[in-house]
Amino acid sequence: MISAIDISTSRLVAQRIRLNAISSNLENMSTLINENGEVAPYQPKFVAFQTNDSLKTQHGAVGVKVGGVHTQDVEPKYKFQLNHPLVIKVGPRAGYIAYPSINMIEEFVMPRKQRERMKSTSA
Repeated sequence: MISAIDISTSRLVAQRIRLNAISSNLENMSTLINENGEVAPYQPKFVAFQTNDSLKTQHGAVGVKVGGVHTQDVEPKYKFQLNHPLVIKVGPRAGYIAYPSINMIEEFVMPRKQRERMKSTSA
């Protein structure tokens, strides 16, 4: 028999993984070079949750599991910094640096998918 403790534990584990993704996003707010050594700003990660029907109580409560940790392909924030060693040299963004598009306050306040839904419904 599944108890409320099992369901609570599943939710805590899922939230821990979400907090790890948020931590990674905050840690890499200024990262301008990817894992391959190429000049490319860090792409933020987000966690998708799913219900876990294998953890179900007789009263209908269900557990939570992580559906996946995804990388979001977002447009970087561009800042004009002509003397920076990683400056874009040619094209319409010449003289700019591409920074990750991560807002510290939003990372703490609400999950990324919820922000996307809010932006898409307000547009």
